[in-house]
Formats: sequence, structure tokens, C-alpha cells
Amino acid sequence: MRTTKTIAAFLVRSTLVCLLLAGLLMAAQPQSAFAAGVVGTGSAASCTETALHSAAAAGGTITFNCGSQPVTIKLTRQVELKKDTIVDGGNLVTLSGQGRVRVFYVFGSTVTLRNLTVRDGYSDTGGGVRVVYYGNLIVQNVKFYDNDSTAGRDEEGGGAISMHLGTLRVENSHFEGNRGINGGAIHNLLCPATIINSTFINNDSTVGGIASGSWDGRFGFGAPFTPTAPARKTMSPGSW
Repeated sequence: MRTTKTIAAFLVRSTLVCLLLAGLLMAAQPQSAFAAGVVGTGSAASCTETALHSAAAAGGTITFNCGSQPVTIKLTRQVELKKDTIVDGGNLVTLSGQGRVRVFYVFGSTVTLRNLTVRDGYSDTGGGVRVVYYGNLIVQNVKFYDNDSTAGRDEEGGGAISMHLGTLRVENSHFEGNRGINGGAIHNLLCPATIINSTFINNDSTVGGIASGSWDGRFGFGAPFTPTAPARKTMSPGSW
């Protein structure tokens, strides 16, 4: 009987040790920086503003399951990205501020926007995207149409994108018909910016009466900037 109890106690202790070791090994594994989040359940109707805000609050990689046809999600308030986030529209999703609200607000996080259309955003600073507090923005294959930031003054503006103290990288993207008092397309305050293979068409900064300036990061050149050859440009702070 004593031998049986001894063996049972040994087995219990061994099991506990194994469980403890397993827990320690799991904790030691590198954790992914991104958690998956999917907006929609397969239909256009399921891709709601509420679902998008919920995914944005969690951060991580956000994708869309809205069916096989293009879909537009109309916003009544800006999408706030305060955690490191990737938003991938799969070349089917348009996010619209309806001429009333900004589309994205990035606060101190690293955000990648890709395969999206951002349009009709409206704010005094960054109608499409506003980045503050050392946030980092990467834009890949994104189209910006008709975003507006003409209501601001001084260091505000940037119809499509407004950067304040962070970094900006734009690749293979398109800016058209955006308006802002400092930079019809992009306003960049004290941020290094790299723009690669992107087009800027009919972006307007004349509304605010600022059409030129310096590269000191305050106003920059408010006139639209169109990169030609070479396709890659690394920009000092300014506005385009």
C-alpha cells in the first residue's frame, strides 16, 4: 500500500512539474505583434462602421470579408488607430468620410495602410489621415481622392495626409483632388518622408493662400508636388 501511495505521489508531482515547464515554454515563445481581425462575414452589408471601429480598437492586422464586389464603408466618426495596426482593404474597400469627418487618426503607433481607397475625408488637419505623437505611417497601394483640410490655419492642412512628428513612407499610391491649406495632398511637420512610385494629380493648396514657403517643416511648398524621375524621392519636412 505504501509503495502504491509513493508511486501515485510521484506521478502527481511529475505531472505538476510537466505542466509548469510547459507553461514556462509557452511564455518564452515570441508573441506575434499583431492579432488578426476581420471586418465582415462575407457580405457587403456585414462590413459596417461599427465592425471597423471594433477591429481598430484591438489593433493588429485588419482585413475585410465583404464579398467579391467593391464596397464603401461610410464613416460618421474617424477611425482611431492607437495600437500598431495593418489595414488591408484587398483592393475592394473604400473608406469614406462623406465630406464630414476625417477617415483615420493615428496616435503614437505604427500603422500600415494598404490596398485601400480613402476618400471624402474632412478635417482642419489631415482630411484623410492625421498622424501625431511620433506615429509612423506606411502607405502601400492606397488611393486618396477628394479629401479636404481647408478649414485649418498655420501649421495645419494636408488634404490627404497630415504628419506631425513621426515618419512617412508612401509606395505605389495615388493622390488626386485633395485640398488643404498647407499641402493639397501631404502636410509634413518635422517628419522624414519617402515617396516611391506615386502620383499626385490636381491636389490644391491655394484655398489657404499659401502657395510657397521653405523646407523648414513649418509650411514647406504648399503647391502640389508631382514626383517624376527618379521614381524614388526621400523628402525633408515640407508639404506637397
